Amino acid sequence: MDIKIVDEYPSAEDYNYLRAQVGWGQVHLDRAKTSLLNSLYSVSAYHNDGLIGMGRIIGDKGLYYYIQDVIVLPEYQGHGIGRKIMHRLMKFIHQDAGANSIIALMSASGKEEFYELFGFIKRPNDQLGCGMSICI
Repeated sequence: MDIKIVDEYPSAEDYNYLRAQVGWGQVHLDRAKTSLLNSLYSVSAYHNDGLIGMGRIIGDKGLYYYIQDVIVLPEYQGHGIGRKIMHRLMKFIHQDAGANSIIALMSASGKEEFYELFGFIKRPNDQLGCGMSICI
C-alpha cells in the first residue's frame, strides 16, 4: 500500500470527516480550523490522494507537548499507518523538546498498548495519579 505522510494539517472539513469515521463526532468548522491552525506540528496521511489519517501536537513549545487527534480511518487500521504517524510526531518532539519536557496524550479506549510502543505509560501507577479531563 503506497501511503504518503506529509507535514500539514487537514482542512477543517476533512478533520471533521476523520473524527466522524472513528466515532468522535464533529465539531463546529470555525473551532476546528482555529484548533488546527494553532497546532505546533501536524501530519496527514494520504492513499491515492485521499486523506486517510492524521496526527498533531499541541502545547507550549517549551515544557509541555500533547499528542492529539491520531486518527486512521477504520478500513486502513492495522496496516502500520498509525505507527508511521506516531514516528513523525515523536521525531518532531525529540528534535524540539528540551530536558524535562512532558509529553502526554489521552488514549482511546483499547489503544493503550499501541502508545506503550512509543514509551508512554498507563496512569495511575505508583508515581502518577489518574489523568483527568472535562468536556464542555
